[in-house]
Amino acid sequence: MEDHVEKARNFLGIGFQYLDLSQKVALEIAKSGNVWMFVQEGTDFERMDKEYEEAVYWSDHKLVIPVLFNFYHGVELMLKGLLLLSKDEFKNHKLSAMLEKTKEHYNGAEFINYLEKYISRSSMPDILQLFFDISSMKVDEWYQALKYPESMKGKKYAYSSLKYQQENGVLFFRALNEDISLLRVNLVSHVRSNNPAMA
Repeated sequence: MEDHVEKARNFLGIGFQYLDLSQKVALEIAKSGNVWMFVQEGTDFERMDKEYEEAVYWSDHKLVIPVLFNFYHGVELMLKGLLLLSKDEFKNHKLSAMLEKTKEHYNGAEFINYLEKYISRSSMPDILQLFFDISSMKVDEWYQALKYPESMKGKKYAYSSLKYQQENGVLFFRALNEDISLLRVNLVSHVRSNNPAMA
């Protein structure tokens, strides 16, 4: 039977892959300027369509939902890996409850701040707060809200609050990129220094 350290390593490893994907796309959106509209002239619509697609290739209106799904899935795997490392477990997608349990085992660890920033409503970036508020939901519903266009009860999610954010989107994605880097560095450092088997 797989021991808890190896199982934790597997969860953390795959979690980092989801976070890596989110980070790389977030960086590209921030670098591109998060363009979603620009003025074109002429009647060559095929050329204009191509130019438009190139201009908006990296933009929130096309990518924010899958980026956030991958990000939160990575966070979920991180939390589950950390709990497994502490010989604890969690069987659902409720990030807020997992975070509280993780804080019991890793109280004071710096990486907790980066997880809390995207899970706790009070510290969450404005763009995410607005999305959860307008959609009348908690962060724990992320698994449904970022995977399907409506809830199981048929309620539509407020995706428009995540899209077309222009400069605010650039700032959000730049911060997300930096936070993922800092989360990785702090989490790996803490885990390795406190768990010799993970070194």
